[in-house]
Amino acid sequence: MRGVDFLLLFFIIYDVIITWLFFYIWWNTRKKSNEKDDLIDDLNNELAKLHKK
Repeated sequence: MRGVDFLLLFFIIYDVIITWLFFYIWWNTRKKSNEKDDLIDDLNNELAKLHKK
C-alpha cells in the first residue's frame, strides 16, 4: 500500500506543478512584457534541471 500512496501523492504534486506552470506561462503571455521571453527561458531551464535529476 505504501507504493500506491506514494504514487497518489506524486501524481497530486505533479498535477499541481503542471497547473501552476500553465497559469504562469498564460499570465506572462497576457502581460505582453519584454521580460516574457526571459521568464519563459528561465522556466524551461528549470524544467530541464528537474528532468535531469
